Amino acid sequence: MGYMLNACLDHGMKNVILTGHHSKLTKVAAGCFHTHNKVADARMETLAAYAGLLGAPPQVIGELLNANTSENALEILRKNCFLQVMPLVAARAAQRAMEHVFGELKVGVVMFTMGGEVLAVDDNALEIGREMNWPIQSG
Repeated sequence: MGYMLNACLDHGMKNVILTGHHSKLTKVAAGCFHTHNKVADARMETLAAYAGLLGAPPQVIGELLNANTSENALEILRKNCFLQVMPLVAARAAQRAMEHVFGELKVGVVMFTMGGEVLAVDDNALEIGREMNWPIQSG
C-alpha cells in the first residue's frame, strides 16, 4: 500500500480511493503499509481495540484476539452487534494513508467482505466519489 500511495503521488494524482477486503485495510488502519501477512499483521488487535473503544466486553475482545481469520473476526463483531467498528477502522485507514504521504493525497476507503458486501465507506471516499459522479454510498 505504501508503494502504491507513493506511486500515485509520482503520477500527479490528488485523490485516491482505496477499495478492498477489510483485512488489508484494517492493516493500513494499524499503520502497516506492507500488507503481506509475513511482514506485518495487526488485524485482530486493531479490531479488538476498536471494539473495546465502543464498549465491547472482555469476552468479545478475547474472541477477536483469538480469531483465526478476518472473516471470523467480522462474524464475531456481527453476532455481538459491533459492526459499527468497521466505519471507524475505514476512517482510520484513510487518515493513516494520508499521513503516510504527508497529506499530499486525499485518501478515501471502501471496505468489502469476501462476498462483496460493503462494510464501510469513509467520508473522503463519499466526497471523492461524488466529485467523480460515482454512485458510492455508505455501507
